[in-house]
Amino acid sequence: MSNDLTKRNGQSSSTSRQCELPDDTASQLWRGVTEDMVRRMLGNDGPKLAELAAGQRPRVILVSANDVPATLDRAKAFQREMFEAVGGNLEMKFAHYGPDNAEGVRRAKMTTTWVSDADAMGDYMGKVHCECGCYVSIRLMLAAAVNENKDRPVQAVVIVGDAFHDNPEDLDKAALYALELRNAGTKLFLFQDSDCPATALRLQRLAAVSGGVYFPRAKDVELIEALQAVTCFAAGGEEAVKAKGGKGATLLLEKLAQEPMPILEEREPVKVRTTQR
Repeated sequence: MSNDLTKRNGQSSSTSRQCELPDDTASQLWRGVTEDMVRRMLGNDGPKLAELAAGQRPRVILVSANDVPATLDRAKAFQREMFEAVGGNLEMKFAHYGPDNAEGVRRAKMTTTWVSDADAMGDYMGKVHCECGCYVSIRLMLAAAVNENKDRPVQAVVIVGDAFHDNPEDLDKAALYALELRNAGTKLFLFQDSDCPATALRLQRLAAVSGGVYFPRAKDVELIEALQAVTCFAAGGEEAVKAKGGKGATLLLEKLAQEPMPILEEREPVKVRTTQR
């Protein structure tokens, strides 16, 4: 977006100036995060969790991005525990990474319909071939999640991954998508399944700018407990998490209470080009 600012208080056109502001991804992100910080400073905590209409089930997108042979077996166990945590009162889409696209980036693939049964989801996963590895972009999954909100809001997006390879520009785009999800009332939960420092920084940044929650690597038992708590949150907010109880619920409540203010990274000053008329 460009803004034309012209002085008209008695000055001639020869001395007026045109101010052109860049509208690249980094600038858009800067504005979005700044606006969010201002809202919080004024006492507005921002969008709440997307509300459910009468008869609607909470919606959760589960993303698996792990480069291990047992990835899908683990995801099957995760999704079943998530359904059971809310007595089956859930609609889920499962997303994973498929073959490379023309740019050599792993494609994001997602179920075409919302699934409301753990057995049906398990059957679907049994037919999936997950191809993770190099050049996995979290931006693609967040873009797909934003698209799902066009139907009706999704309560939570849960991403479990060991490594992501977004470059700085793509990470800015991912952050913009994460902000868009937040504004729609979708909570982002990022589970790191490795000790990769670069991935940790990427996920922490996304959590910070979107008001999401980041979880470092944990044992499968702890991970499942946290996923159960996240599902309860999607179904009924913090009160539902408190009602569930347990270690996973306690951990999630602590993280929600400690949600940090978004931190803007240091960037080069915005360049303003002026031209004489």
